[in-house]
Amino acid sequence: MRKIQILREQVNSNDDIWNELSNVAIQHFFPTNNDLLDELSIFVLYFNEMESGGHEAVLNWTQERIETFGFNNYLHVLSTTLEKIGAPTLADVERKLAPLYWSLYHQLEAGEIDEEPFYEVIEQADKAYFELNEHFRTLVINYFLSIYEQVFEIV
Repeated sequence: MRKIQILREQVNSNDDIWNELSNVAIQHFFPTNNDLLDELSIFVLYFNEMESGGHEAVLNWTQERIETFGFNNYLHVLSTTLEKIGAPTLADVERKLAPLYWSLYHQLEAGEIDEEPFYEVIEQADKAYFELNEHFRTLVINYFLSIYEQVFEIV
């Protein structure tokens, strides 16, 4: 990956790094054909949508990208990244529940099932995420601090 040039004053604080990496992730939607950008994009979209509306929001806003990237690829990158940042329990929950809520989401969208089975699984997955609460934000910033120099060439 060719690094993105950025001025040192743009990454002076943890908040600056958070904002700049979030901007890169939003500008480079997966699939990008770059492992690090795919990881960053998937993770940032997951985090942002989880914070705004939980797993249902993740599905609503990323369904097409997941289908283009391939569900199994998406789940692998997401769960591997969750493990990498220090959230292995959440990674396990995603590995277990994502295939269920992904299938149920499509069935619900097609009108093949009532919404109750879908929301039962979504609630379990959301609960696992929100149990991490503020601790997850610390994991996110630590992840950003660990990768920002791989993404940016600081000038």
